[in-house]
Amino acid sequence: ALQAGVGERIAVAGYVPYSGRTGAQGREAGLVYLPPGAAPDQRVAGKIVLFDLPRATLTGDFFHRLALRAYDPAGSLPPGAPYARAYQVLEVLTALQEKLQAAGAVGAIAIIDAPAQTAEGLYAPYDRELRAVPALYVDRDAGRRLKALAAKGAALRLTLDAQVEQ
Repeated sequence: ALQAGVGERIAVAGYVPYSGRTGAQGREAGLVYLPPGAAPDQRVAGKIVLFDLPRATLTGDFFHRLALRAYDPAGSLPPGAPYARAYQVLEVLTALQEKLQAAGAVGAIAIIDAPAQTAEGLYAPYDRELRAVPALYVDRDAGRRLKALAAKGAALRLTLDAQVEQ
């Protein structure tokens, strides 16, 4: 859950599996936006970090070159058509999670550049590597709202009450 100020709840698309947990009380901290390509540094210590999940750049060409044979009479995946899925960039996400942890971030929010119905329920990465920084996914609309809050230096409460079981 995300809460900004008194009573304003921000819609969450999902949680990052194996990320840290906050307990039922959550963590309140300042929100900072980390632009694409920027490395986490002392600015993120003690903060909840908002960042854009990069988009994959695959197109139909990628699959057509690998295919031994293709059957697509409706032309649903033409050679130049973009094929972008959030799960294609998870190595970037996990590397950033490690850097955020090392820099002292207390929370992370990844913006998926997709509408709510597409972003909702992403369950990845599932590498079973426990990380300390609790992280959530939001869709593009919630991401825009959070960027506006970060620009104002707002504080946010991030709650990820979870259990880890064998």
